[in-house]
Amino acid sequence: MNAVLKRYSISLLARFQWLCFCAVAFCVASCSALNGPGVRIPTGTYLGEIVLTRTALGDTTAQGYKLQSAEVALVINTDAQTYRFSPRGDSTIILSSNGSYETTFGKITFTDRSNRTFPDPSLVMNGECTYTFDGAILVINQTDSRTKREKNMILVRQ
Repeated sequence: MNAVLKRYSISLLARFQWLCFCAVAFCVASCSALNGPGVRIPTGTYLGEIVLTRTALGDTTAQGYKLQSAEVALVINTDAQTYRFSPRGDSTIILSSNGSYETTFGKITFTDRSNRTFPDPSLVMNGECTYTFDGAILVINQTDSRTKREKNMILVRQ
């Protein structure tokens, strides 16, 4: 009886190990698919509006938040993986910047290479953002939990 029970438990262990192996293989395959190149953003100029939401105590009004908006232009060069970002008008809300970018599934990471010193670096388009692009409208969102600021852009391809 013990030999049958022992053989049965070894068989169950082998099945469990195979199941674990399959689950890990599935997760690795899924993760690599999810971290693919993402939706390609075509080369071009994108015009629209950015809304900067501030919720940090020193940045806010009596209501506990402050909203600011500005017209902006984003120029993307897909082949070189570069961008140029500039406000069109009020440059106190968001500062101009340029550099490289990289996309992965649902995320775009801007790396500012303008080699300037900014009084408030959080006002530069830099770092990881989420994005969606439907072929005409590019929506970019970035949340900075340290400064309690959120950038939301809706840009139209020109």
